[in-house]
Amino acid sequence: MSALLCWAYPGCINTKKQMRDGTTSHIKNVPIGTCGLIVPWNFPVLLGMWKTAPALAAGNTVIFKPSEWTPLTFIRFADLLKEAGLPDGVFNLVLGDGKVGKEIVEHETIKKISFTGSIPTGKSIYSACAASLKRISLELGGKSPFIICENIDEDQAADWAVFASLFNQGEVCVAAPRLLIHHSIYESVKQKLLEKIDQLNIGDPLSSSVDLGPLISRSHTQQVEDYIIAGKKEGASLLTGGKRIKTTGNFLSPAVFENVTQEMSIVQEEIFGPVITLQSFMTDEEAVELANGTDYGLAAGILTENSKQASYFTDRLDCGIVWVNSYHTPYIEAPWGGIKASGIGRELGVQGFIISQSTSM
Repeated sequence: MSALLCWAYPGCINTKKQMRDGTTSHIKNVPIGTCGLIVPWNFPVLLGMWKTAPALAAGNTVIFKPSEWTPLTFIRFADLLKEAGLPDGVFNLVLGDGKVGKEIVEHETIKKISFTGSIPTGKSIYSACAASLKRISLELGGKSPFIICENIDEDQAADWAVFASLFNQGEVCVAAPRLLIHHSIYESVKQKLLEKIDQLNIGDPLSSSVDLGPLISRSHTQQVEDYIIAGKKEGASLLTGGKRIKTTGNFLSPAVFENVTQEMSIVQEEIFGPVITLQSFMTDEEAVELANGTDYGLAAGILTENSKQASYFTDRLDCGIVWVNSYHTPYIEAPWGGIKASGIGRELGVQGFIISQSTSM
């Protein structure tokens, strides 16, 4: 009769393997238990599903807290789950502000926390989870670069730059507000970019003719305006925008800065709004240095017609996600997440499912 050796090995699908001494190694993944899932306000349904689906599929129960700014979508989702026959207690919706989130993070019966949000809150959650060795996933935003190489069409580059930096008013964790443009096409791309931004229609987001809607709140709009003021004080040149454009609502025209330096707050800190910085580069090495020159490491974009150049950048950029001649598209088959201050862990893909499990003998 052969022996059975059971291993607990995170990150493996259920497997059996014959060992050299004749024993059989059996690795089995099992549910973690109760998972606390905390999502921000900018994409409540999308980000909520990224966390909820793998957690439930792995056999866990869920405590879900949406942002206090955007609770309605998940109130409806909870109703739909009940109508679909999900047993009571499997998905639990809890509403409230950061104090409620703190209770979820610190509750002893919750075995895993998945959080998307700011770095300060993420650090606090990380510290709290360490006390009880809770499993944790953190996606903490970014300050992503968008590299425009010398061989790309300038008009196409300006179109992609607008989309990468201003989609959803720039209130996107992977938004690319740092435009790094090769010096040979810098002036041309800059002028085309300013022209395209000037043509954007800002107003009611429910209107099909509108390109940019309002920011999420009055307090957040003021925070973005404070960064614009700081950029000017630090010596950057404001080329356009940065002003309230309506008497009511949180509407802000996109701000574009040039003559920026790497240490400026508008380059280093996540603003989470329609503020763009322009920097030029001479060589690919310089572009990499500028791109990697922040604490963040979530995403990056590259526009180039040269496949070797694309490989050069993808091999050297310190981030979890790199788009080449594209931007913003998530694929459920591929892992999503960052490095450095942008967090730990992954969502989506096989990796996002596996980290919703534990292992057992």
